[in-house]
Amino acid sequence: MSRNLRFPSIQLSTSSSWLRKVSGASVQDIDGFDPTVALKTKTGKLVKPYHYKTVCTEGLTFAWNENHTDMDLQAPDTFLDTDFSQAKFLMDKFPQTINLTTKDPDGTRQMGHYDQTDLPYYYEMATQFATSDRFFSSVPSNTIPNRMYMFTGTSFGHTVNATPAAGGWSQKTIFRALNDAGVSWRYYYQDSDIYLSDFADYYRSDVKPKVYNISNWFSLLSSPTADDDLPEFVFIERAGSTGLDEHPDNNIQSGAAQVQKILSALMNSTAWQSSVFILTYDEGGGLYDHVPPFQVPLPDDIAPILKSTDTKALFNLSGFRIPITVISPWVKPHFVSHKPRELTSILKLVETTFNVPPLTKRDAGADDMSEFFDFTQQPAWRTPPPLPTQPTNGVCDQSQEIGPTF
Repeated sequence: MSRNLRFPSIQLSTSSSWLRKVSGASVQDIDGFDPTVALKTKTGKLVKPYHYKTVCTEGLTFAWNENHTDMDLQAPDTFLDTDFSQAKFLMDKFPQTINLTTKDPDGTRQMGHYDQTDLPYYYEMATQFATSDRFFSSVPSNTIPNRMYMFTGTSFGHTVNATPAAGGWSQKTIFRALNDAGVSWRYYYQDSDIYLSDFADYYRSDVKPKVYNISNWFSLLSSPTADDDLPEFVFIERAGSTGLDEHPDNNIQSGAAQVQKILSALMNSTAWQSSVFILTYDEGGGLYDHVPPFQVPLPDDIAPILKSTDTKALFNLSGFRIPITVISPWVKPHFVSHKPRELTSILKLVETTFNVPPLTKRDAGADDMSEFFDFTQQPAWRTPPPLPTQPTNGVCDQSQEIGPTF
């Protein structure tokens, strides 16, 4: 990159339901979904994509086995193949793999979505700044393996959520790599949940002192010297007991309003002119999508850790699509990328910008996201565009999560 930009980035801790594009929501076409498609549920009924009547739902199913079942890869291909260029994925099993059916016995909610009436702030952000309809999680599994890729460029064999003893993961994280390269950084957490503490790096004397509560973000940016005080890279962790992480069993509007608060602090500070803010999620949550994963480089020589009953596969397929918005004065306005990328492209962007060596073969082979920016002319959003206030008055009632079947 030709400019010395800082990267205050935010990684949302869990999945959020897919947003449906409605008329006028975007200046460019986005490959969202076909509202006429109908998939079979657990009980043999059919369900089409539908708009949620509630801003919270029960949790969904998004683990390794279920994700691979959802893809419905057709013979003669198998998940042990090394070339998926001609593979056919039907992407039609989502409602059949849901496990929790307390309030939704047919498993319809995997076909649900929100629209811009629910999340106007996110829609306007994606419209005015830059987004992508081909951004994927790193591995077809749930939160922790994808977090591992975001931090280290690999899940070092893990295919399911796992919690070690404190500091149990010894892999080198991007934070230690930034230290080695002399790059300043901070890690912000919402309350008591600090995922970095699963890694031995967290307990290093040159790492732990750079981990702060989110309150420091707001106080730092309120200073007239924020542009000088903000480090070159920031990671914001929003999981925790506050329920602001947009996980389906939490209120998505409350989470979006918190994002607006976090981002408004940056936009209204002196640091805005030299910053890039990346808003994304760690995995797709098990919600329906018609776009299959894409082939990615093996990160290392570590094989997936699997039980005898698990789907046999390699780490050469991405997970499902996840939302991303790239927010900066320097992004191409109203831009939609159609190039396939996954979470380690964020690592590659940081590595390219700050001359940090790659952590694994995965991030080494990733695209660096330079397509999102234009440094050949004055920034389009030196003054941020007007943005709507995110409402928080939606009905949060899981009993209303069920979709119509036929």
